Amino acid sequence: MAEPADTKLNTEMFKGKIFVKNIWGKFQAQRWKVFLFLLAGWYILPWLRIGDRPAVLLDIPARKFHILWITFWPQDVYLLTLALITCALLLFGATMLVGRAWCGYTCPQTVGTSLYLEIERWIDGDRPQQLRLAKAPWGPDKIKKRLFKHGLWVLLSFALSLNLLFYFVPAAEALHRLATLSLSPTNLFFLCFFAVLAYADFGHARDWVCKFPCPYGRFQGIMTDPDSLVVTFDVKRGEPRQFFRKGEERTAGDCVSCNLCVDVCPTGIDIRNGLQYECISCMRCVDACDHVMGKVGFEAGLIRLSSEREVSGQPKAKFRPRLAFYGVVLTAVLGTMVASIALRPTTELDVVRNRSFVYQQLSDGRISNVYMVKALNKDDTNHHYRLEIEGLDAQVIGGSKDIEARSGEVVQQSVALALSPDRDAKSVGRFTFVLVDAESGKKVARRSSTFILPEREAHEAHKETEE
Repeated sequence: MAEPADTKLNTEMFKGKIFVKNIWGKFQAQRWKVFLFLLAGWYILPWLRIGDRPAVLLDIPARKFHILWITFWPQDVYLLTLALITCALLLFGATMLVGRAWCGYTCPQTVGTSLYLEIERWIDGDRPQQLRLAKAPWGPDKIKKRLFKHGLWVLLSFALSLNLLFYFVPAAEALHRLATLSLSPTNLFFLCFFAVLAYADFGHARDWVCKFPCPYGRFQGIMTDPDSLVVTFDVKRGEPRQFFRKGEERTAGDCVSCNLCVDVCPTGIDIRNGLQYECISCMRCVDACDHVMGKVGFEAGLIRLSSEREVSGQPKAKFRPRLAFYGVVLTAVLGTMVASIALRPTTELDVVRNRSFVYQQLSDGRISNVYMVKALNKDDTNHHYRLEIEGLDAQVIGGSKDIEARSGEVVQQSVALALSPDRDAKSVGRFTFVLVDAESGKKVARRSSTFILPEREAHEAHKETEE
């Protein structure tokens, strides 16, 4: 059978770009519901507020991230590690269950590309019209359509980039800066950078990003198993292929060689050749094939979401060890992360003994040690703390016991302790600095340290020499 003219034109003249034919069906309806939900969340979330701050704000200058009711600090980097492990396990588990559903339904690359494709289809027409327009010489109509399409792409790119900026600068403040032309150089740079990136990626790179830079498709083979649901062409039912019209006598398989599954694929693959790493499980070929099967009077599902076992007629596995392993590890990691967030302190205390001199003997004979005390208030409200000493009968002769710390502030001050010289060095061991909330009287943080006496210093020096 001769290759359709449009397909020949696409493969021979425009190999650098894939022209995607429009298709609609139950899976595309599901995808667009997910797309609209994600886009609504993307644009609405920066405007939601919890108390006097945005619900989501990645405040880099203040070095704190507000995620709903939780504020994360640089000291919480271990929680980021747990979050990344959780996402990886969720991705692995989802891939084992439903293949690359993440790519087809929720990946930002897919959502953004779909928006740009719809704009292109609205202006240039469907695939046949796009092919003819690409072949046509430059003229007023082609120039007008190109300017209109790329103008809308640029506007959408800036809308996406500006909304991304809202996650780092409060939305109202960012809009005010933009209206008054007072965006900082950093804000302006990233606004333009991500707008250009969105335009280049969603408007031009498209399938290239899924095929080459993204490693997920290449790992798909080791993350799936024979029971994973993937987009599958039923070879036993479909082969051998033969062009067929409704009413004719069928002498071959159900595949009528319409090539519609290829025309609608955003990455330009032929799913009839088997599962390929370029497949993003967008289900467009499934909707296209079901549409054709309905027209010729055949049963739907020649291309469908199925597993290797199901297609070969084998029973499903009753137990999948790797999936169970993912579930156990995911439960443990999630439990650890939730417990860490729930139990993490809102105040941290750090104490460093001054090492420029080990100790100092005062005029009255007492021995003094100096410490640098740092208190971090990770709470959303200001606090007044009081510094207390446990395990050592020493007097504070320098610095203040009172610490005022605003929300997110690190307060650093020097504290000098003095101890009577008649104390036996052996009786002076480790002691503890305790930070007490002045309003509630609750001990909110503690940190151990040591007090050095002359005899103790000599003893430790002798011990180090022997070692």
